[in-house]
Amino acid sequence: MGQAISAVVSSDAAKRDAFARDLTSALTAKYPDYDAIAFAVAHTCTGAFVHQHAECYYASGASTGYDVYLVRHGDQAQCVRHGDGGWINWAVYGSHYTRNDNVVTFN
Repeated sequence: MGQAISAVVSSDAAKRDAFARDLTSALTAKYPDYDAIAFAVAHTCTGAFVHQHAECYYASGASTGYDVYLVRHGDQAQCVRHGDGGWINWAVYGSHYTRNDNVVTFN
C-alpha cells in the first residue's frame, strides 16, 4: 500500500510541477497578443491585466489554485512574487516582459 500512495504523491507532484508552465504556454498560444503569468503563492500585481483563476486537480483528489494574469502587449503591469520561486508555484510566459528575480514587469 505504501508504494501505491508514493506513486500517487509522485504523480501529483509531477502534474503540479508542469501545470503553471503548461497553462501559461497554452494561454499565450491561444492569445498571441498577451503574455501570461500564474501564481500559487503570495503575490501582488498592479497595472492593466485580465485576472482569472485556474485549478490544478490531482489523482489523489486534492487540488491547488492558481491566480492567472494575462497582460496585453503594450499594456503596463508589474507582478511581485512573495513566495517560493520554484516552478511548482509559478510560471511566466511570453515575449513582452522582463524579470528581475521575483519582480516581473510587462510592457
